[in-house]
Amino acid sequence: MRIVHIVDLTDPQGTERHLLELAQSQIERGFDVLAICPPRGWLPSALKQCCIPIYLQEVRRKSPLSLLRIRRRIASFEPDVIHAHSERSAAIARLLTKPRGRPIVATVHIPRNHPAYRHLTLEHGFLIAVSHFLRAELIEYGIPDERIVTVLNSTILASTANVNTDATIRSELGIPEEKLLFAMVARYCEDKGQLIAVEALSKLDEEVRAKVHILFAGPCDEGWDKRVADSVRDLGLDDFVTLLGPVDSGANLIGDSDVLVLPSAREALPISILEAMALGKPVIATDVGGISDALVDGETGLFIDRDASSLAGAMRNLATDHSLRKRMGVVARRRAEELFAPNRMIDEISAVYDRAINAFRVKQSQRSR
Repeated sequence: MRIVHIVDLTDPQGTERHLLELAQSQIERGFDVLAICPPRGWLPSALKQCCIPIYLQEVRRKSPLSLLRIRRRIASFEPDVIHAHSERSAAIARLLTKPRGRPIVATVHIPRNHPAYRHLTLEHGFLIAVSHFLRAELIEYGIPDERIVTVLNSTILASTANVNTDATIRSELGIPEEKLLFAMVARYCEDKGQLIAVEALSKLDEEVRAKVHILFAGPCDEGWDKRVADSVRDLGLDDFVTLLGPVDSGANLIGDSDVLVLPSAREALPISILEAMALGKPVIATDVGGISDALVDGETGLFIDRDASSLAGAMRNLATDHSLRKRMGVVARRRAEELFAPNRMIDEISAVYDRAINAFRVKQSQRSR
């Protein structure tokens, strides 16, 4: 099968990391893959490092010359299916394949009511929802349920026999080995809850706080890194917090940590949680969006209310109970192997491709009558 992936995003976040691992796994299956994305940011270099064929152009309506070049590249590649990875790239995929059309599938990573999704499914396209929550949201938006397929995210780490990462983060950052390291790998913004995590740290007893450290890493909405840094300084927590920007491999950071923290206001199904589970790390998170598709409260981690006191309580429980952390990590790893290995995702996505191709052929047959 010949597949074109198209995306207008390039930061090292869930959508882009999902595309990278999907393309890698598809090539391993023997599929012919071409990835189209803008010529900047993390994604192009990551694709090149993994030897995934790429075509670099601006993926936006305001770049008509780039769109013309993309149209020609798609035509020369002759894909069986086009796989879009955002609402904007779904809209552009429809635009570039007119008037003849091609089979199109779009993965929905974020709950948004975008007209591109409705237009796509009213023709012959299909949507992939990365969690059951997201599927329900799309149905509420008026998308026909028969055109939405739930395919849970996966992580390559879940199918790797040796999931140990090199313990370099602590030494590079000067974090003592005896410190219990909480990690939060997420975009700095209000929805993700970095300020809640900082406040939770301030609520820990001094004896417990002296034993822990929190590491934040991720891209940043405008001004949010400063807001988090100011909060750390105002609460006198500089010795207990490390703030990083975007990282090439969130998995390496998570692997060298002890617990993943994610007090989000909304999520679909975060890749960071799947990576933490595959690496045998317990997770503290809010029960929002599709997180419950992965996290089992009390078994692979702890659900919390979205407030500092609730998060502080969960952090205290895991910081003071080594056996609980170890037990949760073992169960998390087993659950990741069972549910989130790439082979399962590739099989399910391939089935969606087949449905989109068949629907396109039926549509073409009807038009020719």
